[in-house]
Amino acid sequence: MPDVPDGFPRLKGETRPWSCKAGVETCTRTAPCPACRGARNRRKGKRGQGQNRRVLEDVFDAHARWAGDLANEETASHLPVRYENKAGRMAGPVATAYLHAEAQSEAAKAVGDLRPFVATFSPDNWGDGLIVIRLSRLRAVLEAFAGSPVPERKAT
Repeated sequence: MPDVPDGFPRLKGETRPWSCKAGVETCTRTAPCPACRGARNRRKGKRGQGQNRRVLEDVFDAHARWAGDLANEETASHLPVRYENKAGRMAGPVATAYLHAEAQSEAAKAVGDLRPFVATFSPDNWGDGLIVIRLSRLRAVLEAFAGSPVPERKAT
């Protein structure tokens, strides 16, 4: 059997030693320096952005023309919609409001009601509203929209 470095393989529950890319002595996994915190935040945002882009590509059967289209939201011109991804603390209030609305709807729905759920929000002093949908239910929501004709809106 070949020689393995000390500490390898790691035991279950062990993490690899922390190493600050900027070389800051006080930087730790639980209290990272600004450079490490920024890199972590960027990775987290890019991870969620990629997952969500792949769902949109699947639902709309859209394919990137070249790898640069996959870089971020601003370059995703192959999708029929514009999107912006938010992750972490910024997305928390939206997710909480959505989950409360979803729970209320689930508690009040009739037995056998198979319609997909969407949450709509009407902020004060807005002439418009917001619609929030789980990505896992987007295809069902679009099919529901396609199955019911959209009435023409009279110009005011």
